[in-house]
Amino acid sequence: MANETSLSGKVAILSGGSRGIGAAAAIEMARRGAAVMVAARKAESCAETVAAIRAAGGKAEASACEVTDYAACAATVAATERAFGPVDIIVANAAAIDPVARIADSDPAEWARHIDINLTGIYNIVRAVLPGMAARNSGTIVAMSTGAATSARNGISPYCASKAGALMLHNCLDLELRDTGIDCYALAPGMVDTHMHVRMRAEQINDLSFVPREKLQPVEAPANIIAWLASADAKAWRGKLIMFNDPEVRQRAGIGNLAAPPTPGASPQQDR
Repeated sequence: MANETSLSGKVAILSGGSRGIGAAAAIEMARRGAAVMVAARKAESCAETVAAIRAAGGKAEASACEVTDYAACAATVAATERAFGPVDIIVANAAAIDPVARIADSDPAEWARHIDINLTGIYNIVRAVLPGMAARNSGTIVAMSTGAATSARNGISPYCASKAGALMLHNCLDLELRDTGIDCYALAPGMVDTHMHVRMRAEQINDLSFVPREKLQPVEAPANIIAWLASADAKAWRGKLIMFNDPEVRQRAGIGNLAAPPTPGASPQQDR
């Protein structure tokens, strides 16, 4: 029987792949056999991730991709096709947390820039891969979501608003693509030990700022779920918002006791 969680022969693009969840997911997808284009605003920031993949015998390249610029996203898709062939998987992971401030104290330009990264950025990278996927009637789209998409928090209004929009964008994608052979998933990865929670702890602006670091997940936990969602084994979950603390998801993704679920009572905070 074929390994339904294998990504052997697949080609993936992962935005926001220079650190955190993105870097860990790129490494895990490559471990499962995918050729991965690791994308970030600066290609050189992805060098460590690419080196780790190649050192383990995997295939990876880096691409400079400012997700707020559609032309840059299209160029990353073209570079991926030249390096590895048609794109099978897109993981829309690039995101921002700043500005962390109450609405009355926020900077309008920074607020608008945040929405551009977290919402328009997902549209741009997905839009760039869709023509090829549609022509082949095949593909997988994983959009990173968060509990903040459905639960308001002090001081992170652009994050909550952009992620709510991104979740609805995912729902629209699933509605439009459900009968085309292209599968869409949204993942709320829980509270993760990356730079976003460093920012939250520094600001002490809401309850998430006070979650002890030892209660946060390692980046490898959501990375394994992302890689699983990109595989054939996850098809029964297509179109859904997948929560990290779903025990069946954790079991199917093979993470077992790799990390404890988020602290009870705390809404999951997207973090990469």
